[in-house]
Parts: sequence; structure tokens; C-alpha cells
Amino acid sequence: MKPNSKELRDFIISIAGKEGLYLIRILKKKESTVEDIAKKLEKKPVAIRRILYKLYDYGVVTSNEEASKEHKGWMKFTWAFSEETAEQALNKHKTKQCSEIKSKIEFEKTHVFYRCCKCSARYSYEDAMNCTFKCKLCGSVIEYDDNKNMVSQLEKDFRKFKVEN
Repeated sequence: MKPNSKELRDFIISIAGKEGLYLIRILKKKESTVEDIAKKLEKKPVAIRRILYKLYDYGVVTSNEEASKEHKGWMKFTWAFSEETAEQALNKHKTKQCSEIKSKIEFEKTHVFYRCCKCSARYSYEDAMNCTFKCKLCGSVIEYDDNKNMVSQLEKDFRKFKVEN
């Protein structure tokens, strides 16, 4: 499913903030170096690199490396944005989120939990046994925690996520 532009915009903001959006607008027009982007946005190159690396880690931008003509032995990086590549990164991110929710549901369904009545710390059955059903944080007795509501909420979130995506 192809994400809409708002979805892609929100994804970019979640990674790199509004500055990431400004940077993407520049890269949409043409490939640019860090220095060119820094001049256009009136920011220091180190701040631009930080944003680019975040976007790069998610696969939203790409870089091309070539030998510098001005400085022998130096490399020149140009950065680019492709909507197609960004959409693939967004879809990959959504798939990962979906998988994480499924794993959480499975984990909750297959384990028994206990919770401290006083500080609400949560323990698996194994951990509760190891600390003789006393909270490691405050020393209070821990009691069985019925996680059916949590499983139900996770399944609801999962269905909603699947419908939206």
C-alpha cells in the first residue's frame, strides 16, 4: 500500500523533527552537499549531518561518495531524497511495528505476570518466584496480574494498525 504524503511527512518528522522536513524540501529539488544545505538553512554543517544521519539510518535519504576535486585525499558526499525510497523505508518501518505488536501479544499470551500493589512494578512468573513474590523495588508483596485487558488492547491496536496500513 502506498503511503500518503501526510503519512510520509509525519514519518520524517518523527525521525528528524521539522528541520528534517526542511532538509527534505531542499533534497527534493536536487542532490546537495552538507555545506550547501547548511547555507540554505543557515545552520552549522554538524547539525545538518546529524539530521542526515538520522534520516539515512531509516533509509529516507541516500548518499553518494566521490573523491573531492578541491582537496586531495578527501571524499565529497552528496545527499539525495527519493520519494520512492522514502516510501519503502516507511513501509519497512510499519512492517517492523506490526511485527513488534504481534510479538508483544504472543509474549503476553504465553506468560503469567505479577504486579506490586504498592509501586506497580511488573514481574514475570519466573522473576516473581526468584524474588519470593516480594517486590525488588519496595519490598511489598506482589500479586497475580491478569493481563487479559492488556492482551485485548494490544489485539485491538493491532487490528486498527492493520486497517490503517
